[in-house]
Amino acid sequence: MLKKADKLTRPICAGVIATAGAKLPPLPPGEEIYDLMPVVSMTFPWWEYLLYFMAIVAAAWLVSRIYRWLISEPVRERRHIQPDPEKMAFRAIKRLQLSPVWQNRQMKEICETLVFILKSFLLEKYHIGIGPAATSDEMLQTLVNGKAEPELRRRVNDLFDVCDRIKFMGERVEVPAEELVDRVAALIRDRGWQQ
Repeated sequence: MLKKADKLTRPICAGVIATAGAKLPPLPPGEEIYDLMPVVSMTFPWWEYLLYFMAIVAAAWLVSRIYRWLISEPVRERRHIQPDPEKMAFRAIKRLQLSPVWQNRQMKEICETLVFILKSFLLEKYHIGIGPAATSDEMLQTLVNGKAEPELRRRVNDLFDVCDRIKFMGERVEVPAEELVDRVAALIRDRGWQQ
């Protein structure tokens, strides 16, 4: 059996020795060389590693963006609703008419409220005066300096005169509360405050 294996390997070994040349020592028995190549220098795969690194960085950036998106508080845009000053004034008049002050005809409080409503309306809608904090004289002076029509100034002056006499002098003016409300409503509806 051994002799048969020797016979099979001998021609291969002889061929290997013949092709390898005389410079190389003979191969030990049982070793086979199929091909001999000269030394090949291999370059380091910089581009491949650079692409891997960039892919890892891009994946990490993408994961961080998704994570920030998941944990971030949603931005809620709060709309600032600007109510219409004219509607607000008429609602205030309606509330006055439903109040016990109106039912008991407490004229001092009714006049205070109506003047407050008119001054607030003029400040919010037309930026006239400083609002309810202004005295009647200050408000009239602001109207004179402003662009209000003379007829409007006269009507405001009449309303302030009646209300001031009721509030500060305690006079019993024969002007019904409904007429005062109508005067204020007409002043609110008028569009001649700024020409």
